[in-house]
Amino acid sequence: MSIDAMYWVWNHSRSKGTGRHVMLACANWITGPECTVRASTAELVQFSNAARSSVIKAVDALVKSGELQLLEEGCGTRAALYRIPGAVGYLRPERGARGPKTGPLDESQQSGNETPSQNPRGPDSGPQGSENETPRGPESGPHNQDHRNHEEEEASSAAGREITAEEKLEFGRFWQLHPKSRDMDKTKAAWAAAVRDGVDPKKITAAAQAYAHEVVNTEFRYIKQSDRWVRERRYEDKFAPPTPAPGSRPQLRAVSGGWRPFQNPENHDVYDEPLI
Repeated sequence: MSIDAMYWVWNHSRSKGTGRHVMLACANWITGPECTVRASTAELVQFSNAARSSVIKAVDALVKSGELQLLEEGCGTRAALYRIPGAVGYLRPERGARGPKTGPLDESQQSGNETPSQNPRGPDSGPQGSENETPRGPESGPHNQDHRNHEEEEASSAAGREITAEEKLEFGRFWQLHPKSRDMDKTKAAWAAAVRDGVDPKKITAAAQAYAHEVVNTEFRYIKQSDRWVRERRYEDKFAPPTPAPGSRPQLRAVSGGWRPFQNPENHDVYDEPLI
């Protein structure tokens, strides 16, 4: 099935650039007729040899176009489930085939029309000449140099943005909340790269806090180290909400008016009034 799916991608998919690499990776890993495959972002990055942000944008564009369907989002160590709907039931044609059947027809299948003795030339019986041109452009070939230069300019401009003071403070909060903060230099580099790519630093901090609640009963050696956690974009995972400990007090809610000391009422009839 993977060969048929890859043939469909090469000849029928309208994807290009990193999106074409993502489609080929998914098609290469298909094993069943449903054309479904589990693939993580890290695997797609390794296969396509592209930046993680480019792979994520390509996957979003493919899902939006309908060429790739997201059946199940990734959660924890479980990769996302995708399907290539166009490759379902698709069979690649046999090499050299010109139709459903090839070879000379027997007498019962012949139409009885005879070929003229002369050799006429023209569009009906000869080659089309220069009318048939090989398609060129991004739809059937690699991107041109201008497109690549545009992507490189965007990447260089994002990489050159400086981290603000408020964002640096947010990194400190993230470092304190992550359950396994290790190797600050590598963690800070991965964190800064994610922020320059447009990720909200508060989202990373909130995800680290949720991850800490989720692995509270996990053996320490199995907890993701902070630099790998950020580099693998684990802040995009869906973590279970923290559950209160048995017997713990509920979180109190502040009321308007501030704190006031208790005073005995002068009229004791208020004790007979019904509670609201």
